[in-house]
Amino acid sequence: GHSKAYAMTGWRLGYAGIPDKAMAKAFSSFQSHSTSNPNSFAQAGGITALDTGDAEAAKMCAVYEKRRDLFIKLLEKVPGFKPFRPDGAFYLFINVAETGLTGLQVSDLLLEKALVAVVPGEPFGSSKHIRVSYATSEKDIEEAVRRMAVHISPLRSSSTGARA
Repeated sequence: GHSKAYAMTGWRLGYAGIPDKAMAKAFSSFQSHSTSNPNSFAQAGGITALDTGDAEAAKMCAVYEKRRDLFIKLLEKVPGFKPFRPDGAFYLFINVAETGLTGLQVSDLLLEKALVAVVPGEPFGSSKHIRVSYATSEKDIEEAVRRMAVHISPLRSSSTGARA
């Protein structure tokens, strides 16, 4: 869709191909309340994205891969963090079990102490993970990991008996 492929999140623009008439009717009644009548600039932008967007999307994929790889490289140096390398989207799922805290506890700590917003893994089925987005600049990724490490590294040291 337009949201992810062309960075058009919030434009309320999309399409669906539904071969079954009954399903199409049900879908139409549902989606009509959320995406009907997009404004004219969104329609024009959507057409431009469909006509010329593949090259730009490929460029953005390369940018996201670079950010992902940087984020993973930096996170692997944070004791207690084990990032999972995704194949799509722009989110990392990080195992935080070795910190001795749950994903919710880590997300609260990082927000309160490091001023870094992450999402706990609980809504995604795991209390041992957090989810982070790399839809930001490399500079912001570096700063976020620096702040995370400041507050997570002492936890790991104390959980292994070492002094921070």
